[in-house]
Amino acid sequence: MARHAEGPAPRLRGLGDTLESHRGFADLVTALREGHGGTIGGTWGSASALAVAALVKAGATTGTLVVVLPHAAEADAFLDDLAIFADIPAVLLPAVESLGEDEGGDDPADAERLAVVKRLAAADARPPVVVTSIQALLAPLADPRDIEAGTRRLVVGGRLDPEELADWLGARGWRLVDAIDTPGTFARRGGIVDLVAADWDRPIRVELFGDEIESLRSFDTVTQRSVAAVETVDLTALAVAAGSRRTQLADLLPGGSAWAIVEPGE
Repeated sequence: MARHAEGPAPRLRGLGDTLESHRGFADLVTALREGHGGTIGGTWGSASALAVAALVKAGATTGTLVVVLPHAAEADAFLDDLAIFADIPAVLLPAVESLGEDEGGDDPADAERLAVVKRLAAADARPPVVVTSIQALLAPLADPRDIEAGTRRLVVGGRLDPEELADWLGARGWRLVDAIDTPGTFARRGGIVDLVAADWDRPIRVELFGDEIESLRSFDTVTQRSVAAVETVDLTALAVAAGSRRTQLADLLPGGSAWAIVEPGE
């Protein structure tokens, strides 16, 4: 989940700049730039988000700043508070509903977690801020190597064998249905293939002319009407297997990243 602020009061956007004039804050920025740590005391509520916004604007880190909240419910609220003070493309790494070893893919948080891993693995798309919680960090993430192996790019004008695609999806736990309804399902009708991947906002309809992709369109599952045409889309289908590799958020962060622990006592 990415957030961008929409029209907060300009004076709130300027509050972060006032912190830079304080000697203690400037010392903290310098310490972070040199790879050390520090503490900001006396903050609560939205003030913590203000401090994070000021750190990002001051260039305290050259990588990603991970903000860790004590509880999962507080992470989403923090993201909203952060948007008040700065236009920072922060993303949320949500907690999963279950910490069991087998992930069936039905948890709505799976899509957002997969999207975060993809962005961190792409050098040109890494978010400057990731907001999360201790609960979210306890659950391992999909390994970027498995994501790369389980991703294929569909391009208008490219070739696609629908039989081979069906076999590939089926081997990875996707279900062939009459009408797609949930992530991990696909449907076929003649030269049309409907797909819905976990990290897509909308399902995609692939129209084929023989084995050539004639068009790619997102569509509404209720009305079946096209929403937008796209030229290319990445289809990720992770294999469901007990031996699938997993990783932790810390292993995905670029150099120069830092962690901000909110209310560490909790």
